Amino acid sequence: MATANATFTTYMGIAVDANNGQLSTEYNAGTTSIVLTNINGTIGTSGFLVILDGPLTETVAVSGFTGSTVTVGATVNSHVGLTYAVFQTTAGPSNYLPLEKFTPEDVIDQLSDTAYVGSAITSRGYVQGVRTSSVSIDGAVFADTVPFLVAAIFGFGATVSGTGPFVYAYSLKNTTNGQPSRYLLYNYDGTNTRIFSGRFTDITFTMDAKALLKYTAKFLSRVSGVVSNPTSSFSAIQPIQTWTGSTTIAGTAQAAILSGEVAFARQEVEAIPNIDGSQDPYDIFVGALKATFKFTAAMQDDTQLANYENGTQPTLDFKFVRGPTSIAVTGAVSVSSNATVTAGTGTSFFGVAVGDYVTSATGATFAANTKVTAVNAAAGTITVSPVVTTGGTSVLTFVTGQGIEFHMNDANYSKATVTQQGKAYVTNEIEGEAVGNATDVASGGAGLSPALVTITNGTSAGVYL
Repeated sequence: MATANATFTTYMGIAVDANNGQLSTEYNAGTTSIVLTNINGTIGTSGFLVILDGPLTETVAVSGFTGSTVTVGATVNSHVGLTYAVFQTTAGPSNYLPLEKFTPEDVIDQLSDTAYVGSAITSRGYVQGVRTSSVSIDGAVFADTVPFLVAAIFGFGATVSGTGPFVYAYSLKNTTNGQPSRYLLYNYDGTNTRIFSGRFTDITFTMDAKALLKYTAKFLSRVSGVVSNPTSSFSAIQPIQTWTGSTTIAGTAQAAILSGEVAFARQEVEAIPNIDGSQDPYDIFVGALKATFKFTAAMQDDTQLANYENGTQPTLDFKFVRGPTSIAVTGAVSVSSNATVTAGTGTSFFGVAVGDYVTSATGATFAANTKVTAVNAAAGTITVSPVVTTGGTSVLTFVTGQGIEFHMNDANYSKATVTQQGKAYVTNEIEGEAVGNATDVASGGAGLSPALVTITNGTSAGVYL
């Protein structure tokens, strides 16, 4: 007897949809040479071409590319002209999102024949109209994968630090047509893997002192199609706890923030329907970026109420970065890689996590970009790579390799409610919108941006855009 699919087997992968085009004309099954039009990025001479065509979606091996012509293995299906095609160097994604919830949905318009034909019926048949997909995802913030989502919303990024820990900054793209990168989502549902190509439209980060830092995001795409099942692989880094965060307003540290939210939403989002012989949209297009915030604080004085009443628009920062942490270690270690380091008597590696970096050492030497690759709390040991050399007792200082900061240079308060009942203490609920400004533009960017999001992780030369 067949059994039901188990939910724990499902997963979601992600990749940048940077290299793509459309079929220049209709192609029949058995085609081995495809001419592409409207090419973006670089189509390689070796890899895979995924032809996204709903239930006719297929992946063909690429063995050559000249001009605009791709040499491929024989197609199984026929495809109409202007069908979307994506080039990938590998058959599946290299990155996977650790999610708590994901809800993909194909949406195919059903066009009803409601003609009056002498019978008391509401419809005498249906034909298919245009088709799209939507995906909503929820999860905790992991510093090595959340840059995909932030980059997808903002569209422009810059590398702040190219040595570990690595730092990336994201602000609004204001060049060309302003569109952020397209992305591919690979959803294994327990039976098949379905691929979605589109753009992220919204992301909301929620901050609760008693919980992990979390987010929800929405994705609008072309209708999904089945591809081969990849092998998923998730990193070992830990999620970020909200209590590790700090808040500053107008440069002043705030000790009484209880919870908060930062939301980035693209306006006037549309899967553009057009008349070109295909059910699929002309493009997934997003409009202007709106950045909003809210937070609740235990009320200590009238400062935040005054910011609202006076239209002050202060700077607002939410920052979530651990460390640094100094820990005594013991034991002589001298190996070229994967060194095991033992905590000294009376000390432990509490607070040190996979992905953290060694930034200084007393009585020891360490190589550049030395990173924690494993933590064994029970044994009181960590594993680091490439190398730490110690002789006897030493002190190592670790800095987090994971963090995220939201900076809004001009935070306009639109609401400042003073709540005097419901708790034993008075609270202040603040809501507002971040105003576009030149300060919140990442290095090399253009125009104005409502916010600057900076992310620290252990991914060298991360390709998030």
